[in-house]
Amino acid sequence: MIQFILHARNYYVPKEQRQILRIILMPPVYAIVSFFSYRFFRAYTYYQLVVVVYESLVLAAFLMLLLQFIGESDAEQRKVLLAKEKRKIPIPFCCIRFRPSKPYFLHALKWSVLQYSLLRPLISLAGVITNAFGVLCPTQYSVYFAEVYLDSVDFVSISVALYGLIVFYALVKERLAGKQPLLKFLSIKGIVMITFYQSFLFSILQDYKVIKATAYWTAENVADGLQALCTCCEMVIFSLIFLKAFSHKPYKSERPAGAPHTSVFWAFIDSINYSDFVMEGWYGIVFTVRYILGRPGTHSARGPLNIEDAFQGEVKKSNSHESTSSGTPMRYVGARASSDSDDEGARGPYHAQPEVESSLPSTAFRGGVGRASTEGEAFERQQQQQQQQFQRQAEYPPEMQEDAEAYERRTAAEDAWARQQQKYGSRTAQQ
Repeated sequence: MIQFILHARNYYVPKEQRQILRIILMPPVYAIVSFFSYRFFRAYTYYQLVVVVYESLVLAAFLMLLLQFIGESDAEQRKVLLAKEKRKIPIPFCCIRFRPSKPYFLHALKWSVLQYSLLRPLISLAGVITNAFGVLCPTQYSVYFAEVYLDSVDFVSISVALYGLIVFYALVKERLAGKQPLLKFLSIKGIVMITFYQSFLFSILQDYKVIKATAYWTAENVADGLQALCTCCEMVIFSLIFLKAFSHKPYKSERPAGAPHTSVFWAFIDSINYSDFVMEGWYGIVFTVRYILGRPGTHSARGPLNIEDAFQGEVKKSNSHESTSSGTPMRYVGARASSDSDDEGARGPYHAQPEVESSLPSTAFRGGVGRASTEGEAFERQQQQQQQQFQRQAEYPPEMQEDAEAYERRTAAEDAWARQQQKYGSRTAQQ
């Protein structure tokens, strides 16, 4: 709680510290719930529901924190991923290759962790309901009871979530240098692993009659009470580890000169506002629907259609033909589509690549006006298009980007058509 207060009083980077506050509450939540589980042992199953729900939220908060470390906005995060080359997935699926620059990668990564935040509470709720009807049987695995099925779904869900975190860490670990990501991950996972294995140990001791019933407690109550007592003691150690892993000192230096400390209360309110998780989940659902429908921009990072470059390619081809017939060698490679699906995300299907020999005249007709057209200008034009695309992704939510792209295509086509008409009108007047 001391670390929580220190972060709340120096709450100057809210997007990062919101996730940190959610994470460092993990030891207090585990300790408090374990104490009540020990004190009111007959309601142990219901108290454990709070623990597993918060565990799932902490894993999602950790992923959001890592994303904030590489970029504050979705556009900045995608820009970092666009620079990544095609690579293999870490062990054990190293035979599969993936390209992080694909638009769907970031959404898939987020949902690999968010699905656990959704499924884990539902699994616990199903366990409470089946326990009330006497069909849970948590003391043994049997195909006739619900415990084996709920644990199987839980195992698959948390494995996918942890693997998603490992994939992302391996992808951007060089950009996380100085942020202690491994210590943060191990401190979080350490709590989950210790509580899981000690629960497994006490259940084995109960099955082999090492833990026996008393006059007032059943053997199951004794095992649950021992686990709750051990968890209360272990959280003291993990709280000290969290002091090192999630230090407030880097954010203390962000305080403006002469500015007062931030409010602890409002920092706490902001940390328990999980609307960002809801919005990320909603954006993921919308993107998935658009991906299934085959909408533009969902399967590859294609830029907007550049009609201007396409028309200029036709003009230069015409000039090339005229110049060649007069004895002046000229060569131009117009707008061409990439045949390699992996390279579409890097170049785009309408990426013009002019290739001009040294004997090419320094000017070419474009809209009736002589203008230098060099490879440097083409490169600058491409950079401007990429910047406009990143700006559009930052300004519009995913569900509005298609309308923005359609508007830009229509505007570019109208401008190109007007220039084409002006060019032919100018040529007719000269003749």
